[in-house]
Amino acid sequence: MLNYKELLDLRDKLLHNEVGIEEAMQKLWGSRKEGQRSWHTKDWKERRANIIKDKCQICNSTEKLTLQHLVHPRKYVDFLRELTNKYTKDYINTSADIDKAELVNFIQAIYT
Repeated sequence: MLNYKELLDLRDKLLHNEVGIEEAMQKLWGSRKEGQRSWHTKDWKERRANIIKDKCQICNSTEKLTLQHLVHPRKYVDFLRELTNKYTKDYINTSADIDKAELVNFIQAIYT
């Protein structure tokens, strides 16, 4: 699992075309294990004090601190679908040599 700095570096390299999609996907998801939680990593334990502190920022309580979030990160398949759709639409719009309806049907068949 990549640490926070490595994730930021990978994002920047991807945005500046210094790494390809396949390489970025391998680095990001290649070493992940099912059930592995980011808050169990050494990286998180080192950054925790700076991010959520050791006491409530409102009442200064140190009892039962809970970090809550309302949004869950997207799954790998969601990223893959979004990227596939984006690049497929770009290819369809820029290529006049293909039957657009046939390509759309083919892509839709992959995801059904």
